[in-house]
Amino acid sequence: MKRRILSICVCLALLFSVSVTYRTDAKMTNSAVKFLKGKWYSASCGEGGSNWYVEFTKKYAKKYTYNSEKMKYVYSGKGVIKSVKKISSGYRIKIKDGKTKYTYQSAKKDKNKLEYYGTWNVSEFSNTYSGSYSLSRTKKQKQIKILSDSKLVEKLGNFEMSGVDLTAKYIEYIRTLKVKKYPSGIYGVIVDAGMPVLLVTDSVVEYSEDKLYSAHASLYAYNFKQNKVEYIGIIDSTGSGYPLLISDGYVIGGFHHSSKRLTVKDGIGELDVIDNLFLDKNELIHKVYSVSDGKKTKTLTEKIPVTDSESEEKYDYYSQALINEDGSYNEDKYVCFEKLTIKA
Repeated sequence: MKRRILSICVCLALLFSVSVTYRTDAKMTNSAVKFLKGKWYSASCGEGGSNWYVEFTKKYAKKYTYNSEKMKYVYSGKGVIKSVKKISSGYRIKIKDGKTKYTYQSAKKDKNKLEYYGTWNVSEFSNTYSGSYSLSRTKKQKQIKILSDSKLVEKLGNFEMSGVDLTAKYIEYIRTLKVKKYPSGIYGVIVDAGMPVLLVTDSVVEYSEDKLYSAHASLYAYNFKQNKVEYIGIIDSTGSGYPLLISDGYVIGGFHHSSKRLTVKDGIGELDVIDNLFLDKNELIHKVYSVSDGKKTKTLTEKIPVTDSESEEKYDYYSQALINEDGSYNEDKYVCFEKLTIKA
């Protein structure tokens, strides 16, 4: 009898062990595959338009990155789909790529946009959202084209430096952009960030009829030595609640516990970042990077001791630029983009 009970216990143990060693990779349903069909382009843009796009299969999120030498997108890797959940706006897809875990989630009221969050934990979404890593799907639509030179001058303004008509140089560069890579159109503005620079994005939020703001943009600057416009890099914020700012020669991005600002000196970008804001850690992390052609090289890392939130506030570049002494917002600091394309 004891032997029989022992045998039953062993069998139950084996059954239990089998039940918990299931395969963690998930397969998307046919309806999910159909919903996510197509090429999903990154909001992060470079010389060839979007820097990469993603295609979804039942098991993987396959990534294709733009190769400037080959002038085309090439396969660059894949993330394994670990979880797929139907939600009211579409789907929430949890992905693992090596040690990196992230989530794509359908945007509310727009099935052709997937928002990126650098976590699987929904409660952490507000702190891990990235506009530049979010995706938009190319839709069948009328072809778009760039406005005439006169219209572009009217929208961008006249900027000159050291005898060079920078507006004309930037318009020449805008015409090299591949409009088909920007399904939502191209938006741009010239601002003073150490020198007149060109900001370009394909994603804006319309705050009013004549005010278009964005949380991310590609920055281009004219190189006087090379006599050409060069791509510097991306400047972004945590989301539409933190539109890019322009103040005192810097383009500024804001996050919940971080603040960054980008300027251009002698054709090279300088990115200044403050981390650990308002986390009660008694010290902030200050980093400075040299930025060129989308690549960052760290030039400084230092710890800044702080005693309270008031002592931290002066290092919050975003709030310092946006909020007046009376607590009101200085809306003139928002970067206001202009639409540079029309439907043909």
